[in-house]
Amino acid sequence: MFYNIDFHIHTNFSDGEGSIEEVLSRAAGLGLKAIAITDHFEFADLGQLEPKMAALKKHLRAIRRQAVKYRLQVFTGIETGYDFPVGTELREMVDIIIRSIHSWPQGIDFKKVQLMDPVIWEIYKEQVLKLLQMHNTDIAGHMMGYFPFPPEQITGLSFADKRLVEREIRNKFFDQRWQAEVIKLAAGNNIAIEIHNPTLAPGPEFVRAAASKGVRFSLGSDAHRLSWVGKVDYGCQIFSQLKLTEKNLFWPGGGS
Repeated sequence: MFYNIDFHIHTNFSDGEGSIEEVLSRAAGLGLKAIAITDHFEFADLGQLEPKMAALKKHLRAIRRQAVKYRLQVFTGIETGYDFPVGTELREMVDIIIRSIHSWPQGIDFKKVQLMDPVIWEIYKEQVLKLLQMHNTDIAGHMMGYFPFPPEQITGLSFADKRLVEREIRNKFFDQRWQAEVIKLAAGNNIAIEIHNPTLAPGPEFVRAAASKGVRFSLGSDAHRLSWVGKVDYGCQIFSQLKLTEKNLFWPGGGS
């Protein structure tokens, strides 16, 4: 299958479970065609940029050195924040840059604002639109799921419960006008949208509409656990259901 890939995997360089070697071994054992190791690279204190860049360079060299042992195409990447400054040096270091929303703007007091307050989701939707206008962005990651829930408002919720809350939020707040603007920006700025396996989002209606405007899609497990590597079943189902082809699939550098 041309979509036997996983372009969103974490290692223990950031918050993943497995080492580079363990991830590569797992992916090769599953018979994947290609993967991308996209560890988190995002921090508030830009004074730490130089040492963190040095650590990232070492990590990327290790990926490339170990990848040659496997019959597997391995891309390097990072997952960063929606507004993290990505300069020319960082852009040239990696094959893939995923931008995702992992935090709220400063100043929101969740002790005074409830999770289902429409104001909160207007802010979130605005962040997504800003993300889609950022330079040096290849993929918009999990923009319709894995929301940065304030811990005090989701205490006691299981993983499955959180996904149900996310679905409710999407249905209630992610209106058609906003979705159309997302599609317009993604198409205009040549940014792929991730079909995110853990959150089963975005849905087929959105994907169909985006594909009709020329938007491409990236398949990602967002694996932090080794057992999640290669789990892109939802994206494969969407591609099959909508009869999408290789031209709809994101590939670093535009190849396949």
